[in-house]
Formats: sequence, C-alpha cells, structure tokens
Amino acid sequence: MEDIQKEVEMLRNKVMDYEYKPPDSDYTKQLKALIDNPPPAHKISLKNGSIIEGTIEKDKVEYLLVNTEVGLLTLNKSEILGIEDLILPTPELVFIGHGQEEAFESFRLFSGKVMNQGNRRGDFVRVIYSLWGENTQLLGSDSTFIEGSQIIYRSGIVTDSVLEPNQSAQFSLKVAVPDSISVTYVTRDVRWEMFD
Repeated sequence: MEDIQKEVEMLRNKVMDYEYKPPDSDYTKQLKALIDNPPPAHKISLKNGSIIEGTIEKDKVEYLLVNTEVGLLTLNKSEILGIEDLILPTPELVFIGHGQEEAFESFRLFSGKVMNQGNRRGDFVRVIYSLWGENTQLLGSDSTFIEGSQIIYRSGIVTDSVLEPNQSAQFSLKVAVPDSISVTYVTRDVRWEMFD
C-alpha cells in the first residue's frame, strides 16, 4: 500500500510539473529564453553510467527533480552515484555601511569595513575611493588594501589582504585633495583577485 501511495505522489508531482505550451512563433521570446537560461549547476552521475547536467530544483527524500535542457527529469536517489557542482564558488565583497569620512587641510580620510558574502576567498582585496567635482571632473583618487588575513601562496608570496567567506575586515585610506577644492560627490569600489 505504501509503495502505491509513493508512486501516486510521484505521478502527481510529474503531472503538476508538466505544463503544455503551444508552439510559439515569436522567435524573439524563444531566443531570449535561450539566452536567459543559466548554465547547469550540477553534474549527476548515475549507476548505469549516464551523466546528466542540470540544476536540482527539488530534493525530496527518495528522488531529485532536475531541470535540464530537455526539460524536468525525476531521478530516483537509489540510481544516483554522485553529484558534482559545476558552478565555481566566487567571492562577493561588499561595504558594510557607509563608512566614515574626515576632511583635513590636504587630504580626506576614509575608513570602514568590507565583508565577503561569497563562498570563496577574496585575494588582494583593495578599496578604491574617487573624489569628483562638478561636471564629473576627477579631483583625486587612491586605493588601499584591506587589513585581512595573512596567507602564503604556493609561489611563496605572502599577503595580509585576504578575506575569507563570511569574514569582514577594516580599511583606512587617505585621498590627497586640498580642503579649498569643493568635492561634489564621492564614489567607492572594492576589487579583488582569485588565486588557488
């Protein structure tokens, strides 16, 4: 009886996921749909030797629902040998708040924090501030590396400007600009590299 209920549930899920769409002659929409489809996120190896690339949409107790180029597939977990992620993790560095700005006679001092919200380490993390006048005239710009974690790369290079995932670090930066010049607005950016 339980087997029949499970099979009915699986069939119900398949019917709900299947939606008939009549042929669409608007090729612009079809082309946009092809472009907007993200690349597959998972590579699933089955025990029979098949390999399926797609994105796991649902992960149920006994099966996976995988979105592939040919449509949605239901795979029994008992048939799965292994799952690999195809999308490489990346750092995602963001500023925490607006930071602080202090004006002195010959420079402006900016300080604050950045955080890595990604799932990979950010290497050589650098903060850039630019001061602008009227008509988008660049008055001054400078950058600094963050005060992050220290790491030694395989090449022997040592740095302390690394930011691990879910970690934050402080920065302090002086941008030379006389107090007599009127700064209209300030832009800031955070940049990083990725190394193994």
